[in-house]
Amino acid sequence: MHSLIKISNFFLNSRAGLRNFFVKLFTDLVYRNYLLLNFGSVSAAFVLAYLLATKVGDSQMIMHYSVNFGVDYIGSSSSLYYLPAIGFLFYVLNLICAYVFNREDKFFIHLYMLGSFVVNNLIIAAIGSLYLINFR
Repeated sequence: MHSLIKISNFFLNSRAGLRNFFVKLFTDLVYRNYLLLNFGSVSAAFVLAYLLATKVGDSQMIMHYSVNFGVDYIGSSSSLYYLPAIGFLFYVLNLICAYVFNREDKFFIHLYMLGSFVVNNLIIAAIGSLYLINFR
């Protein structure tokens, strides 16, 4: 219940809260390092998705392959961009949660931001596996 009050206060005081959030985001060394690390992984995911989508073109591509049943899902190459977008949304939500739930201790910053970095690297691995499924 206390967490819901913190979240509602954060969004109700959005103007001052967001200004303080961005000031802390760019001045605090821990936030800045995680910002660059996660920005790099999200950017790499978008670049890899773009390269794979341009290599496939406008045609259909295999989106999921099961060892037991073979090809399960075939979709357009434009649906490949959902993976990096989900990673970016996950990063933004973790960034907000790390700010809202952290005032004194930096443990939650490390927890949320490293979790976001791991998820984005798994998304990069998923895009790599889509390349292997379609072209190897």
